[in-house]
Amino acid sequence: MLSIAALDAQGKGAGDILAYLKATEYYIGQDGEAENMSQWVGKGAEALGLSGTVAIEHMDALAQGYAPDGRALCRNAGEKPTITIDANGNEVVKGGHRVGHDLTFSAPKSVSVLFAAADDDERKQILEAVNQSSQAAIGWLESRCVTRRGKGGCERMDVAGLAVSTHTHMGSRELDPQLHVHNLVYGVAKGADGKWSTFDQASLYEDKHAAGALFRAELAARMQAMGYSIERQVQRDDEGQRTGHVYWEVAGISEQTQEHFSKRRQQILAHLKEHGGSAQQATLATRKHKDEPSFRELDDLWKQSLTDLKHEQGITIDPTALKAPNGERGRLVNRGDSDAPLTDREILDMQHEREAMFSKANVVQHFMQERLGEDTATILKAADQRLAQDDLVKLNNKPVGRFVTQLATRDREPRYATEKWMAIENEWTQRITERARGDHDQHWKMPATMAAKAISDFESKKGFRLNDEQRRAVEHVMSGSAGTACIVGRAGTGKTTVAECWVPALQVQGREIIGAAPSWKAAKLLESGSGIPSFSNDSLLSELDAGRRTLTSNTLILVDEAGMTGTQHLVRLQRHADAVGAKVVYQGDALQLQPIAAGGGFRALEQAVGAVELLDIRRQKTQKGREIANAMYGDGTKPKEGERDYSERGALGADIWRQLQDNQHVVEMATSKAAMDRLVKDYFAAEGPSSEKLIIADTRHAVQRLNERVRAEKQRRGEVGADMATVEMSIRGVKQTTTVGVGDEMVFTKKNKDLGVVNGDAGVVVAVATMPGKPGWADISIRMTEGEQAGKTLRFWTNGDKDQPTLTHAYAITIHKSQGQGRDHLFQFVSSAGMSDQHLGLVAYTRHKETFKLYGSANDLETLHVRFGTDRLKRNATEAGLHDQPTAQRERERERQRSSTMSEALERLQKMPGVRQVIEQMDRWKQRPQPEIPMQHQEPRRIARL
Repeated sequence: MLSIAALDAQGKGAGDILAYLKATEYYIGQDGEAENMSQWVGKGAEALGLSGTVAIEHMDALAQGYAPDGRALCRNAGEKPTITIDANGNEVVKGGHRVGHDLTFSAPKSVSVLFAAADDDERKQILEAVNQSSQAAIGWLESRCVTRRGKGGCERMDVAGLAVSTHTHMGSRELDPQLHVHNLVYGVAKGADGKWSTFDQASLYEDKHAAGALFRAELAARMQAMGYSIERQVQRDDEGQRTGHVYWEVAGISEQTQEHFSKRRQQILAHLKEHGGSAQQATLATRKHKDEPSFRELDDLWKQSLTDLKHEQGITIDPTALKAPNGERGRLVNRGDSDAPLTDREILDMQHEREAMFSKANVVQHFMQERLGEDTATILKAADQRLAQDDLVKLNNKPVGRFVTQLATRDREPRYATEKWMAIENEWTQRITERARGDHDQHWKMPATMAAKAISDFESKKGFRLNDEQRRAVEHVMSGSAGTACIVGRAGTGKTTVAECWVPALQVQGREIIGAAPSWKAAKLLESGSGIPSFSNDSLLSELDAGRRTLTSNTLILVDEAGMTGTQHLVRLQRHADAVGAKVVYQGDALQLQPIAAGGGFRALEQAVGAVELLDIRRQKTQKGREIANAMYGDGTKPKEGERDYSERGALGADIWRQLQDNQHVVEMATSKAAMDRLVKDYFAAEGPSSEKLIIADTRHAVQRLNERVRAEKQRRGEVGADMATVEMSIRGVKQTTTVGVGDEMVFTKKNKDLGVVNGDAGVVVAVATMPGKPGWADISIRMTEGEQAGKTLRFWTNGDKDQPTLTHAYAITIHKSQGQGRDHLFQFVSSAGMSDQHLGLVAYTRHKETFKLYGSANDLETLHVRFGTDRLKRNATEAGLHDQPTAQRERERERQRSSTMSEALERLQKMPGVRQVIEQMDRWKQRPQPEIPMQHQEPRRIARL
């Protein structure tokens, strides 16, 4: 696998990585000779004259942006960070020249175990295989990196070379065998023009999964060449669903054996529990820099572990016995019930599970996974050949900024879609356009007087008036639209209030109205707000597909949070509606959270048939809060892909960030742990019931840690009783343990028909009992506070079975789960700024009514202002245009090339004999004194009309 960590100006991410890598690692063979395990790689290092063993003084120079000879390689070389003090008195580091990135490739655990059991000659071959595989992946990444030139970085060009120091480590910090290679990619690169500068490091993250798959494929082929058979394993979650990743292990080394050597994960989990942050940060921060044992001592420990394994479990690892006989190549086999490799066609189809378009890097990743055992050069060639075939639709490359005048090689790569997917998008547009036109749907257009009466009746009943936007929305649904209607509403503008008005008016006319939303939680919120029976999208489609539910020409479906619904789901639902003439009203906000599934169908709907808009935000109770909420939307437009360049994203995000800081919304601490501790302290200090407080975070890891911290404080205060049971449950397909006590606030994570609960229903534990002699079994009673069962006490057993009710603590949730909710007090924790964007930031901020606080470490918050201005709208393939059609960006590049060609031609012309003299004579003629012109012959001065 590949992990990436950004290093700040002091060489730190979550731990002091630079200092860690300077602690030289040595391999000692049977001859007792120590071999330094670091070396220089990359064409940039070669250009600087760096090769062989890494010297610390050269690392220090490059870390500051200097060449070994002292030359500055970038503008901010040597720039020092500013240091401030947080509320706890800890140093906060900002700015300065960033060292670069640590790219760490880790060998499969079975390879590390094999290394521990092997003799000296075999170990050297395994080390060589791991190092060569790492270098192959780094070389591929290097070939795809980009640097910038010109004002605002308008000229993008290929990187000619990166400077990389590699550091191979053989053990984990828990002293287990763990072969991994740190590749310290310094923050400077040589461009195709021969000049040095910083480079656009975004490509490292964009190509991360493909590079990781290339490393594993290269290593698999090398291990097979050594005679070892490889067991291929398709990764599946606890519910049997494919995760999209394929891994492998050395055949003959069981999971039981690997577990014997795996202690590192337990330490990472313990650090996450104590300090928060991401798993990658915990991996870095838990490294020990001092008193680490030598390789010889590690070797002695591994030999003892192998002896213990033999005596305790009767397992002996003999590398020679694991090899194929007579020097033959090892085989490739499937482990257990894993699927056979996907065909090329299946690989292409699976690309559309999450995105409407896919890139070359996406295909490279899956080709590497599905063609294990082949040479990676052959696999890369096969991927290129498959992408060149005619059955794929080639789409325009991803725009990189509207002011960019020169593209790098990767910028010119087309994107792709299958013909099947293009048909889905075209079908969606055709269906909604026809139904909006209303050739056969005039019975859905009510007289305007009915809409006016519905509004009047609603206002009389509620005691308040709808604003003009809300009135127009009611009129649009009832009398202004035919078979399809679209309402675009910002967060907190009253979309549910609008539905409360028109729903009963149509029901009185005998219309059947049902609701649908992306999740059961969202569906039940819609149901409680509008009064109509509502279902999750998946549930409703399942019922319709199976014929258990039918629609009629008298049915209206209200699809809520339609901006979070993938195109294929929308098409399937529209098919059912079109078959009988049912009407569909789609409402949502395309600028909030994006669909997990592929496509931006809701935006396509808005563009194709138009929409009524709700822009008047009312949720935030303060004027300043409403102003910031509106600022989160920018100018309110859905920018075209690549329309915002880096400076524009930065400007938009900086304005939002400034307003957040001016309004005392940001709490910046030195570390993630300090930020998390401060959040929990403020949470308990805030007035009001817990039902009006909400903690949100960007990752599930952070949510789990926050839940544990809040729960521990509640126990300290006596609000939650002692731990009564620890039960194992399957949460979203992943097994985890949950500790339960009386007073715990819990939320169900999956629908359970027996209990009558859905994902998101919540309650408080009122009783817990364990069953003697049955570990993991617990008798739990919960008094429900949210959902259809609110007010009731539900009792059930847990025993680790996948069909049992599943629940977790409810003190903190992810931002994704928060969309559609509103609370008085909102506490947001940021563990990774790279995950944030305009959409996540917008949803997080607009959940609050009265107060909002954003917490994070200085390192995590440093780039958040740029992320607030970054849009990651789910795009449609039809928006991109065919690859052979001109785009504005390509025209700008062609114009630049034409201008450059004309300039070069003129320069050559001027050097021709006699031409130079003519030009000089013309210049002298232009500079001659001009005779005065009588006033009556002068051009009259034009006066601008005001």
